[in-house]
Amino acid sequence: MTLGDDDLAAIRLLPYLFNPVNIKIPKKTTGNNVTKYSMRRPTKLEQACAVIVHITKINDLKTTHEEKVNRAFNCGLTVQPYIAIVGNLEEINNTISYYLHKYPQEAEQVWWFIQDYFFKINNNLKKKFKSVQSLIKDLQ
Repeated sequence: MTLGDDDLAAIRLLPYLFNPVNIKIPKKTTGNNVTKYSMRRPTKLEQACAVIVHITKINDLKTTHEEKVNRAFNCGLTVQPYIAIVGNLEEINNTISYYLHKYPQEAEQVWWFIQDYFFKINNNLKKKFKSVQSLIKDLQ
């Protein structure tokens, strides 16, 4: 094991600590410009893939991203930032963090947890997930 393996393992397992929540998916706009929505609950795997993607070859990065774009387009959503790890996990020794303006809906609660717990970024406009608040309280 190398330095950072524990952190990477924790990030990869983090989405599985939360039960997926329903997300609103926009349907076509009606004649009077009213957007209708349907509700959908992503799977835990979809939630995890919205946080971090691990591929072994750089050539697969474009294909993986295109799949994300197509899936989002078909659902009426937009692709939001995600972590992509290319190569062997043992070779990764740098962590880059970003503050995201909008999180992927499939894993929104996971990203809010990362923002609150690891980076201590408070945002009054954020959604309140009981699961996030509960896990933070348990870890303190």
